[in-house]
Amino acid sequence: MRNAPTGMTNESVRDDAHSTTFDLFPDTIPPVPPAIWPEFGTVRYDVLISFLKGPQNQANTRITWRLAAVVHSLAEDGWVFTSRFTDHPWRAGIRIKEYAIDRQAPANFAAIERHFKKRRGGQRGSADLLQLLVVAVVVGQAVGYLLSVVTP
Repeated sequence: MRNAPTGMTNESVRDDAHSTTFDLFPDTIPPVPPAIWPEFGTVRYDVLISFLKGPQNQANTRITWRLAAVVHSLAEDGWVFTSRFTDHPWRAGIRIKEYAIDRQAPANFAAIERHFKKRRGGQRGSADLLQLLVVAVVVGQAVGYLLSVVTP
């Protein structure tokens, strides 16, 4: 047989979907516009936050009963998702889609960095008000305990 497969695979082929390392002049590449964040408190915002925590499917999502529609709406705003078919958790023989946010996509990466940088006050590593409050409460309890033990 002339066209029989040789049994060789392309294991060394890299996925260059998001790579710009081979560009001769990388400074001339236009910046990727970040994806658009939905308004705080909406179903779309809650679904997006749940995707930042991990992959979601319709069976495990309690935010909305129309997960595919929300994913489609977010994709129209520039968010990039990957999807795969998976077995339904409690119904044998049923296949459903599981969606995950593609963190390597330049639009997603830029939007996530911009969003959390803005929420941190523009500085990396700056503490949230809630974190400071928790530390203050823990320190206050520790000092109160030490004073109760030391004083008779």
